[in-house]
Amino acid sequence: MQRRCEWRSPPDSTAMAHTSMPGENLDLTSDPDPRSSSPADDAGRRYIGVTFACCDVYARVYINREESAYVGNCPKCAKRLNIRIGPGGTEQRFFTAY
Repeated sequence: MQRRCEWRSPPDSTAMAHTSMPGENLDLTSDPDPRSSSPADDAGRRYIGVTFACCDVYARVYINREESAYVGNCPKCAKRLNIRIGPGGTEQRFFTAY
């Protein structure tokens, strides 16, 4: 007994073009408050963005309790990073750690 394959046309592509799945769209219209000196996450903790060149990964590095430095680790190899905060610092928010 032979089975016969039946080909069906795909659903109407115009109908699919107007529907989206949850999480499929990215909203880039919300800008951070330009008056803020440093970004803060949802809990209000200040952070800087760091690319760890050792493992080619990005991570947020948060300010310590004393607010004297940004302290963190590479998420892959756990290399320690300590960026002191001092007078005459920089407005830069993204760094690369070598």
